[in-house]
Amino acid sequence: EGFVKEKQVTSVLQSQAAHFRQHQKIVTIGEMLLEARIINQAQHDAVAAILAQQQHKTTSPKDPLPLPLDPSPSDSEATPTEDQATATAEPYRLTIADDHLSATLTLTLPRLGHKTLPRTYNSEDLPLILRTMLEEYGITYGVDDLALQQFSDGLIAAFHTEEGAEAPLLTVTVAQGIAPQPGENAHIECHFNTDPLGVGAIDENGIIDFKNRGEITEVSADTLIATLTPAVEGVTGIDIYGSPVHPPRPLQLKIKEGDGIRISDDGRQAYAAITGIPFRLSRTQFIVAPIFTIAGDVDYHSGHVDYHGEIRVSGEVKDSFSVSGGRLIANEIGAATIDIAGDVIVMGGIVGATIRAGGNLKAHFIHNSQIEIGGSVMVKREIMESQLLIGGKLLAGQCSLFSSKISTCNDMLVGDVGNDAATAPVTLGFGNCDYLRQQQRQLFQKKKQAEATLNTTQATLSQSEARNHEINHTLANHVQQQDKQMVELRQLKESLAALKNSDLESERARHLQKRIKGYEMAYRDLDSAVEDLFTEQDKLAQGKKDLLQQITDSQTALAAVEEELPWLQQQLQTTLESKPRLKIFGTLYPRNTLEGAHSQMTSNNQLARLEIYENSTTDREGSKTWRIGMRPLK
Repeated sequence: EGFVKEKQVTSVLQSQAAHFRQHQKIVTIGEMLLEARIINQAQHDAVAAILAQQQHKTTSPKDPLPLPLDPSPSDSEATPTEDQATATAEPYRLTIADDHLSATLTLTLPRLGHKTLPRTYNSEDLPLILRTMLEEYGITYGVDDLALQQFSDGLIAAFHTEEGAEAPLLTVTVAQGIAPQPGENAHIECHFNTDPLGVGAIDENGIIDFKNRGEITEVSADTLIATLTPAVEGVTGIDIYGSPVHPPRPLQLKIKEGDGIRISDDGRQAYAAITGIPFRLSRTQFIVAPIFTIAGDVDYHSGHVDYHGEIRVSGEVKDSFSVSGGRLIANEIGAATIDIAGDVIVMGGIVGATIRAGGNLKAHFIHNSQIEIGGSVMVKREIMESQLLIGGKLLAGQCSLFSSKISTCNDMLVGDVGNDAATAPVTLGFGNCDYLRQQQRQLFQKKKQAEATLNTTQATLSQSEARNHEINHTLANHVQQQDKQMVELRQLKESLAALKNSDLESERARHLQKRIKGYEMAYRDLDSAVEDLFTEQDKLAQGKKDLLQQITDSQTALAAVEEELPWLQQQLQTTLESKPRLKIFGTLYPRNTLEGAHSQMTSNNQLARLEIYENSTTDREGSKTWRIGMRPLK
């Protein structure tokens, strides 16, 4: 409710009818709304789930099922005791799985020796009775006759079991649907080294070779950069009601155009169009660009730097300057603003910077900085008074941490945490993935803004079109009035011309001249009004063109967000299920906070060489309790 407007539904219904007339194939309105980008995948799936629930709502089984038992004479004449009342309950229960893919019968009262066996409870008739009962509840697919026979035999045996004898409970799956088979998401394979820093090259003590700057790949024109493998649709299943069970739709990808890239006609390969360094700007976009070298510092001589390829700075990025590009290699970074699509490699340290990068970060030390990194962070010496949101790992096995807050989506390897005076507390969020959570919040905000802009622009366009319609109506009236005035004016002038010279000074002549003058003034006034309306129409036409472009831009932005959101949500879910670890190769001092995805703790003692993890226990009600655990580092 509230997903779409009535006009949109009407339009899609017309398209659905036209599609059927042309192809003789039914496409559901939900699929057409999804294809038209009127609803997103999550809304489509939510509506489908609601419809499925409503479809089977009237056929949900009672619990337990009412299968009549003939009471013994003593039971029918006497007031039953509590035990007897329990014994007169229904002897079995039908359970339907939440996904409607299976139905089981459970024998709940295994001892029925005090009951009279109904005449229809025989080995031949009872399976038929049970099958009929299932059909009454709409269960028609995957009914297992052998299972019904097995349960019938168990139920009949219960009537021959005397009180005190052992008779096990019996549970039999009597109907089984076919589960849907999930498809495969699209994926893009890169044919160049996307990790030149060698994030995986780390020894058992968390030590990284900082002398290795990483091997940067250079490609020539026509080199294959990336290959797209399209998504594979899943296979539809069938539930026990005979209804189709659709698998989740696989996530799609499309290689986007980028500078220095040529995309094949089928859209499945990306080739270098020039010689240069390849970069992956996003999940689906690549570029190839030459190296831009700055011999010295980024300062007043160079100004701010904005280059889509690799930027190499032999000196320092000075305070108050900004650098944007594909990859940055610099000697040092001061209190600058850095926005890089790929990796940031710093030979020395980072002091006071604000850095956002989609790749990895490598530096000797980080002081007083705000950093968001989509990949992993490698630091050799220390991190002090900084905040880091990391989408990958923190690889800092020799690094000391002071007065900082750091969150990763994967493992965290560090040296010393805090100090012995407990005056520089650190918060370490290993695997709580604040980076992806923030990305998710930002995408939702972008979606909200795009939807608001789209709605406002469409409303403005509607007002503009209404005003244009009003102008057309007014113009038509003005033109009619002008035509009428022209006729009257011509008649007046003919009347004036018909007067004899002696009558030109008469009262009638003066009256005709006065009327002619009035008509001429009214005509000019209407002519001016028409000109003003035409000018307003020209402005509305240009405004409409701008509004249509704004609508296209908003729809493009909205489509990009809706394409990225499911990938981000899947990545976040996968990360939270991966159970990252925090490995401390040095000393964990008191008063430091350790946060997992579900729980946290504060260190109270001084401990060395630890592996810290998060685990859970489940109680009888199925509720999970999470806690932080630790053990000596192997």
